[in-house]
Amino acid sequence: MENKEKARQMFFDSSCRHFFMFDEGKWDEYKKLGATGEDEKKWRQEYVQIWIGKLSVIDLEAIDHLRSANAREAIPALIEICDAGDSFAKLSFANALWDLSGGGYGLFWVFNPINAKALKKAMSLWHSILETPFRFDVARSFPSTNAWNASTLEEYVVSFAKQQIRTTNSNTGLFKFLLRA
Repeated sequence: MENKEKARQMFFDSSCRHFFMFDEGKWDEYKKLGATGEDEKKWRQEYVQIWIGKLSVIDLEAIDHLRSANAREAIPALIEICDAGDSFAKLSFANALWDLSGGGYGLFWVFNPINAKALKKAMSLWHSILETPFRFDVARSFPSTNAWNASTLEEYVVSFAKQQIRTTNSNTGLFKFLLRA
């Protein structure tokens, strides 16, 4: 495999994030391959477009890849299809929108109109999980973490949505200020 192609694959495997390469002990190998900042910019655009193209309310893998890549540029595509999903998909989309908009990390210094739209949509999705009949369109399995020790996937999704709403409600003044636009 050519050096640039190997570097590209390593960059993709680490969700276009140097942090993951460092964390996995692959940084030195990657740097030796000679990838430039221009290469990474082009590869990131390619990576994000690949996963935006695979977005689905059934198979949620693309959401995880976009979230891992911190692909804020994917927010409009996520918003476009998120309402069509079942309750678990809505939770996944809401959490991704929340994180990508900076809400999950308290990064309100990166606040802008698209982030405001993403924050509003995330909150709307969490509320819709609680306010509409619960549904699964496909067989879903428990996520690897189950902080609420839920016995059913429905209990897990509802508990997670309630927790996210509680978190946003505890910061009501801040969110009202940020979302007033």
